[in-house]
Amino acid sequence: MGKKKVSMASKIFYAIPKVMVWLGALSVLVMAVLICYNVAMRYFFGAPKGWTIEVSQFLMLAVFFLPLAYVQLERKHIKVELFVSHLPQKVRNILREVVIPLLALAVNSALLWQVGRLAWKLLKRGTASDDVGIPLFPISMILVVSFAVAIAVFLMQFRKGSGEQKEKSESPI
Repeated sequence: MGKKKVSMASKIFYAIPKVMVWLGALSVLVMAVLICYNVAMRYFFGAPKGWTIEVSQFLMLAVFFLPLAYVQLERKHIKVELFVSHLPQKVRNILREVVIPLLALAVNSALLWQVGRLAWKLLKRGTASDDVGIPLFPISMILVVSFAVAIAVFLMQFRKGSGEQKEKSESPI
């Protein structure tokens, strides 16, 4: 009948993981350009650029971790239900709607805590990479932001209940 009114805060909340996915995709593009540049410099000019490898390694963190919140928002994680499929439907529902989200929330929280501590240490010490001297604090913040936004998505989904049965039309994006 009537459409749900979506608040501006909710639209922003849903937009953040999408932006993070695009940043991860942009990181893949930048990595490809850097690798091609390094190959061209090596084979055509005999002067490979070592910094491209190190920067590509750091960009890989963005490629892998930035999309995590969006993948959770869309519920597109890989699921292996080999053992769960043999359980009664009621037990499966409890596992899917309560136990697994709480475990995922706990794991993501522990990871956020640890990378947050690491980021703080890197900031205090002013640690930089060995080869090129790139400051490691901004790179560690990729992990901090990724886990923090993923936790926010988990909490939002847990508060709303399982989205497995909900229709896509509820999402403002």
